Amino acid sequence: MADTYTIPATGLGAIRSIALHELHGPTLARLSGTQDLPVTLHATPHALRAQLADAPLGLLPAADRAEYPELDWLLDQGFTPEVTARITVDGLASSAALRLPRPGLLLPANNPPAQAWTLLPPGSPADAVTLMDLPDDIGIDKRSRLQLLTRLRALPDGGVEVYLGNHLAGRLPDAAAARLHSTIVAHREHGVIAVARAYYAPRRDERTLTLYAAPAEFDPTHVSPASPHQDAASSFETTTFLAAQGPRNADLGTPTADTSRTWIWWLVAALILLLVFAGVAWYYV
Repeated sequence: MADTYTIPATGLGAIRSIALHELHGPTLARLSGTQDLPVTLHATPHALRAQLADAPLGLLPAADRAEYPELDWLLDQGFTPEVTARITVDGLASSAALRLPRPGLLLPANNPPAQAWTLLPPGSPADAVTLMDLPDDIGIDKRSRLQLLTRLRALPDGGVEVYLGNHLAGRLPDAAAARLHSTIVAHREHGVIAVARAYYAPRRDERTLTLYAAPAEFDPTHVSPASPHQDAASSFETTTFLAAQGPRNADLGTPTADTSRTWIWWLVAALILLLVFAGVAWYYV
């Protein structure tokens, strides 16, 4: 059975609603009203088939599939993409649509740490923190929109610093730091780095980094092991941002031969984490 890779429906900027075609009547008959439900995607010769549990739901046509090459790349790597579908049951007017971020935002654009690490749960809208006044040396184009992994570092004074690779991106506000400090320390005591998912985007003339992280007890089953074979030239700690430095299709975010190894490290690490956090709602503030 393929491992599931969960793609968040919110928290990564504007979300697209992509209609499914050839809806399966018996599956809709089991539902009512409007619901957001997790579905998995499976390859067919000319489309992606969306399944609700073990029941077919509908098809993502080839034209829409082509806008998201990351989905086929995940399937080629042996992963089953899990996405959110908004399903409305209303007789002949019934509909179902996938809720997806923009193309290129389905996967993080940088490596996770080479050391053992864990991805903190995203939490609620109140847990989202937006950093502004980002330093120029983080090496990301101001116009980029990226999903990123950030490293959190607890300070003796109770503060929390946010790092992108070895670059300090900023410091959490006091309230957010107080909420996460003990979690970060608990993981550090076990030799594990606390990582938060983030969304980097321009806002007017400024760059913003919105972090999604909530407190969590240390759980060894949530830890992604260290990657001792990662070389320093392409590790998270040296800030390898594929969208900024690596060769890739600028419009579609397609991994190339030069960048695929970086994506694979993230995907291998996600085997444990994304199964653990599957079904946890993501929110955009």
